[in-house]
Amino acid sequence: MAPSDTDARRLRILVCGGGIAGLAVAFWLARGGHDVTVVERFAALRASGAQVDLRGQGIAAVARMGLLESVRSRLVHEPGVAFVDRRGRTWGKVMANTSGKGRQTLTSEYEIMRADLVRILHDAVRDDVRFVFGTTVERFAQDDRGVLARFSDGTADTFDVLIGADGQGSRIRRDILPAGAPDPYHPVGIHMAYWFIPRDASDGDLRQTYSAPGGRQIMRRSHSATESQVYLALWERSEEASAIHRQDVQAQKRFWAERYRDAGWQVRRFLDGLETTEFFYSQEVVQVRTGTWSSGRVALVGDAAYCPSPYSGMGTSAALVGAYVLAGEIGRHAADLPAAFAAYHRTLQPFIDHCQAEVNPTLLRIGFPRTRLGTYALLMRSWPWARCSPSPGPLTSPPASRRKTAAATGSCPTARSSMPGGDAGRRRRSAARCLGQRLQEAAPPPVHVLLADARQQLLVALLALLARHLQGPLDRLGRAVGVVGVDQQRFL
Repeated sequence: MAPSDTDARRLRILVCGGGIAGLAVAFWLARGGHDVTVVERFAALRASGAQVDLRGQGIAAVARMGLLESVRSRLVHEPGVAFVDRRGRTWGKVMANTSGKGRQTLTSEYEIMRADLVRILHDAVRDDVRFVFGTTVERFAQDDRGVLARFSDGTADTFDVLIGADGQGSRIRRDILPAGAPDPYHPVGIHMAYWFIPRDASDGDLRQTYSAPGGRQIMRRSHSATESQVYLALWERSEEASAIHRQDVQAQKRFWAERYRDAGWQVRRFLDGLETTEFFYSQEVVQVRTGTWSSGRVALVGDAAYCPSPYSGMGTSAALVGAYVLAGEIGRHAADLPAAFAAYHRTLQPFIDHCQAEVNPTLLRIGFPRTRLGTYALLMRSWPWARCSPSPGPLTSPPASRRKTAAATGSCPTARSSMPGGDAGRRRRSAARCLGQRLQEAAPPPVHVLLADARQQLLVALLALLARHLQGPLDRLGRAVGVVGVDQQRFL
């Protein structure tokens, strides 16, 4: 095997995988003057998938590519998240932080469909990179002179560098892990499925999230005038749940329909759409954690090396940042690949550790209650969290007009915009007062429904007490699953 020798700094590089990570690293490598080939196992560009977002350093990475305006032109309008009950009544909202500063909330200011982001990246690089669709790397061999890649179509070729951008199930990662290495998969305890359904008049731009008893969540979000997305998330640790994702699509659909048929809200409509949808995906939520991001002339990028899981909110951004760092280190150390890969790992590892640490299974578990009492406790917690927090900010601050009205009437602690955080007791008392006020209002959910009989009166009293005492743990839950990412000015 002989590497390119016309220019010591111009490398012949093979990228396995034409997704977001593969296209991004190909962009930067081609920009650095390298000869880049991308192989993708699908027969055409895989411009499909559900909604993704950019956060923090991911936004900065796209800006450095000169693609931020293209991304802005394709954004999904999702102003925030609404928490609903089984009847579809809204109990609280968390709006997006569109200030461009600080942490994002549950919704990023850069929400985009995966298909649109893939097309943007492909359009930016297609004239500078060779693409081969319908094939992938079956196996490879390497020595100090190059990498011999054997493809699924029976052909073979030699390259200076092989980059595995082939996702969390990476075959390239499997082949470079040393014997006896720990399992890189770290299950979170959650399983997910998502698909598209026709949009109807009830589907607004706000994302809706509903928690059903039995450790089940349902989310609906809309990305176009004609389509909405349905997401099911299930907290279940069983062999059946882990195995279902390896079965055929019809078996997967039956599994999800059986688990959710009695969940409430709009589940009947969603499951009707499941039967006819052309796009469906089922997966176990995992993180990929491995100390091996490279071996010899082979390196990994994106989910193949450090999948942070959807619950981090940083999967797409981590892939974009990782591609930028890897290509940069190859450019700086083209004649010394081990040094390039060591610098890539050293530079990126703290960022990846931060992204993955945002996912705490213990805190996530609180968001998947087993009982109906637990689901209502979460909903009641959304009132003081989303509407009545005594510490206004991008997550909770009401419009200025509403603050002035409330200040004039003295009706809610949120009105005191200058009120400091104070001690925990004062925060709990403020939230409890505001919660009591909400119970007296006519806003949904209707009070006469909640107080229909003595049993429900007792339930509401118990939940009010729970809302006070669970404030600390549920604030930590909000930080774990909703306020993700790190400051946009950091790292890049």
